[in-house]
Amino acid sequence: MGMRQICRLQAAALAFLGMPVAAARPGQAPAASGGPVRIIFDTDMDSDCDDAGALAVLHALADRGEVEILATVVSSLYQWNVPCVEAINRYYGRPDLPIGSPKRDAVDSHAGSRYARQIAESCVTRLKSNAGAPDAVRIYRRALASQDDGAVVIVSVGDLTNLRNLLRSPADEFSDLAGPELVRRKVARWVCMGGRYPSHLDPKVYGNFKTDPTSTVEVARDWPTELVFTGLGEDILTGSRLKETPPDNPVRRAYELYLGDAPARPSWDEVAVLYAARPDAPFWRTCTIGHNHIFPNGTNEWRDQPDSGNHVLLLLRDAARDEVGARIDGLMVQPPKCGRPAAGASAIGPRAAHPWSPHPKAAPVTERRGDAFAADANGTRTCSGGWQWRFDGIEPGKTYEIAIEASYREIAVPRDALTCVAIWGAPAPDQDRAGAIWEYLLPGPCVDDRVGFSRRAVAPERATNLTVRATLRWTATGKTLWHAPRVALAKEPLVKSPPVRVCVVTGHHTERRGRQFKTVQDNVDFYGALCEDACQNERPRLIVLPEIALQWGVPGEAIDLAVPAPGPETEAFAAIARRHRTRIALGMHERDGDAVHNSVILIGPNGSIEGRYRKVHLAADGEDTSGVLPGDGFPVFDTDIGRIGFNICMDSSAAESSRMVGLNGAELLLLPIMGDHRADRWSFGQPIFNEDRWRAIMRTHAIDNQLCMVVARNNALGSCIIDRKGEILAWNDGDRPYIAADVGLGEGHRIWQGGCFRDVNWFQRRPHLYGPFTDTANHGGSR
Repeated sequence: MGMRQICRLQAAALAFLGMPVAAARPGQAPAASGGPVRIIFDTDMDSDCDDAGALAVLHALADRGEVEILATVVSSLYQWNVPCVEAINRYYGRPDLPIGSPKRDAVDSHAGSRYARQIAESCVTRLKSNAGAPDAVRIYRRALASQDDGAVVIVSVGDLTNLRNLLRSPADEFSDLAGPELVRRKVARWVCMGGRYPSHLDPKVYGNFKTDPTSTVEVARDWPTELVFTGLGEDILTGSRLKETPPDNPVRRAYELYLGDAPARPSWDEVAVLYAARPDAPFWRTCTIGHNHIFPNGTNEWRDQPDSGNHVLLLLRDAARDEVGARIDGLMVQPPKCGRPAAGASAIGPRAAHPWSPHPKAAPVTERRGDAFAADANGTRTCSGGWQWRFDGIEPGKTYEIAIEASYREIAVPRDALTCVAIWGAPAPDQDRAGAIWEYLLPGPCVDDRVGFSRRAVAPERATNLTVRATLRWTATGKTLWHAPRVALAKEPLVKSPPVRVCVVTGHHTERRGRQFKTVQDNVDFYGALCEDACQNERPRLIVLPEIALQWGVPGEAIDLAVPAPGPETEAFAAIARRHRTRIALGMHERDGDAVHNSVILIGPNGSIEGRYRKVHLAADGEDTSGVLPGDGFPVFDTDIGRIGFNICMDSSAAESSRMVGLNGAELLLLPIMGDHRADRWSFGQPIFNEDRWRAIMRTHAIDNQLCMVVARNNALGSCIIDRKGEILAWNDGDRPYIAADVGLGEGHRIWQGGCFRDVNWFQRRPHLYGPFTDTANHGGSR
């Protein structure tokens, strides 16, 4: 029997009984009158631009108060998915939305994406790749556990790996419930975009079910609440109106990159989001008789028997296609609420606008053009200046959203020539220094000769004015047109992160004397006991162990002593992490198939491995020719205590190592290390430790890259914890088994001229001049 016949029979039967076609279903989502629909959005964000369109629709619905976005997770291993999702979240004023990615059993389902990498690389994002995001299952469990029973709707528009892993997940620190019971308790409905109906039997045609078919079969069979399948959207073409939005809109850019000259795209994913938010809208109808049968290869067929009890098929009512398309297009082009007044508040308008310049000879040519403000180069290379707008009535301690846009022409390097700052005061138009606390506004991508700047910032004590200053500089040519800044109270205030208790566990320098370390288990016992003691006495949220802690001092070669992670040797530390709800950074020689690495694994509070770093720069004169394989990147891992990156030993002497960790957005740099040749004797012979040079090296890493350094030296002496200002918070002279300190990650660290040094550190950079940095033929001073 065909699908249409099934649904007609169902409608007739229910009509005979006097019941509506869409009968009550298990796990019914809360009615719209009960508040916004709470949604977790699961996307591959690499295969088609409708993923980006669906996320735009979701944010627009959230701005309208119809939806609360709990989290956004990606479902495939394509490394640019997470930063692409974050770029869209940031554009819509939600930079802090939790983002997760799969850490196991997932697939990189596409050779590449037409847009994800371009969006990721052209936007300012905290997460630089999927590796930096937490495990998607962890994000799911944390979000679900925090919600009321039956309150959550999940929308998936990609592979189903994450949902399979969620169902398989055990109890953890977020909930005592295993995956199936947690889902049964918290999830009202899962809206799944995948498959074609009544059947989709060609395994060669792309579809969300076919990239990870094993997960699809399992989760469709075992899902415990209502599961709505939607394959609608083929004939609902949307996206053509995105050209009405600003050029820096990453969703517009995604569609332009994907479509080329095509005007629009089918709306499969957008339909799923719209239904999840508005299940009672008049354009839907549903079929609840039968089930969606998934074949082992991921193809599917809707069958009328047996009736699953929770499978539902979404259909459109007659003549509803155009209306649904219009609704989707309208939501996709809806301007973000960020930069506009929050609920119950009014936007703050500028009280004054003036041309500004530090000197009359440097002043650009300025002109008011209606609501726009022109600033053109004056023909000399001394040109510097533009416009500034003053806003009054600022309230100290409140969080403000600040945004401004500009178009430009004939400017060779826009990121050099255009800059914008927010000054918490009212400087004179000829005053070059702010004379107050000030912030850089963060530039967005330069697209089609347009750029936007924006920031959320907290007004400092005694601030009553805000001046937004836009500048054209360092060019004799070029024309700019600025639009007045948008300033408004933020809907959600920025909250300062609490300090993190960090512990470096090494044992004191004589503690290993007289003990024999014949096996890896000897080190497990040694460091395990120290970690247990540190947890009892210091209650840290993060423990850092030395380099190759599992194999240190054990006779033999790395190739023979390496162990896998996870494995029996790491389980002892996983048990400690679980018992004390802490994280442990464990150094080890790690076996990975036919390769051996000098690695650090980050064990999370639930005992799972949250992160893995493999030493990139192997030690000269031994390790580099030992058969150990170097790593190939500097991932940063986003955790609930901060963003964590790693170096190991020899990495320390390559300036690029800590620089890359800083550029990738880390707040903490963990450095397990035996020693640094720069801090030993500079003549042939046995090394002699120079404490002054060691301190200088570690403090410079922290200051130059705006990282909190946590250094774990194998023989204890020189282990230390250093903040971003270069202040040593804890130091081990070698006579203590461990040291601890509270590390503040959220401090702005203002310098004497009012700026935040972290911002100054990164925005002074001019990357277009750094070609030799990656030139493999450049050997520096070696000849």
